[in-house]
Amino acid sequence: MSLKPARPALAKAARAALEAMRPALTGGQAQPQAPAREPECPNPECTDGWDLRRDRECEQCRSRKQLVRLRDELLGAGVEPRYLEVEWEHLQMDDNLERIRKGCAVIERVIREGRNLALHGIPGAGKTQAATLMVKAAIRKGFAARIYAMSALVTQARAAWTAREEEERLFERNLPEHMARFRLLVLDGVGDFEAAGKADAQHNTLEFRLLYAVLNARQGAGLRTVITTNLTQKRFAEHFGPQVVSRLKPFSALNMVARDWRERETPLDW
Repeated sequence: MSLKPARPALAKAARAALEAMRPALTGGQAQPQAPAREPECPNPECTDGWDLRRDRECEQCRSRKQLVRLRDELLGAGVEPRYLEVEWEHLQMDDNLERIRKGCAVIERVIREGRNLALHGIPGAGKTQAATLMVKAAIRKGFAARIYAMSALVTQARAAWTAREEEERLFERNLPEHMARFRLLVLDGVGDFEAAGKADAQHNTLEFRLLYAVLNARQGAGLRTVITTNLTQKRFAEHFGPQVVSRLKPFSALNMVARDWRERETPLDW
């Protein structure tokens, strides 16, 4: 059965929903912040970014601008502010994190020739941190990369579903094309509502449809995708079925067994 052409108002609404995802679909926590006031350059010979003694651009100002630009790119890629300063040396490394770190060191090859990746583990095991560091590595090498909270995508689709059926179809049809803009895509928290026992039938249906559509499009385009999930490998396969799992191939699966980093020791306690 052929679908009727979408009305302009619905098409506009669907595009608006996709545009709204760009800055804030990371669980509602990562809102771009107003740029901080630039500190004074510590170089005494610098005037408005120019080194008068060397008669060239001030190296310290240029480095600071590069850091600010990287920070803006990371926020625009969905990286939460709490992860902006986190690097590998800040983590308690284990074999899985070391494996991911080595992949980040050759991120260009991973993006061009590598496999997709599924990170399984309990909440707080470092899945999102590791995936965020992959996004940071890709951006530093000039690749378009993005991290999205799966729950936020489902919320957007659910709002469209509640509004009108035609608008829902537009959202689902346009989403894979939007996601194909990124050479590296992280879908964070896939199946987490199911893992927590809080998913209803509508949530599960929408999550399956969105995940299948995005993975299918990216598999066809040869684009790298990383998913993080609180579900075990067995439960993930049972919940989403062979259709989704096959669209993730070829992929590697890692079980993140590190203890909850939120329970780390601190020098000050109550």
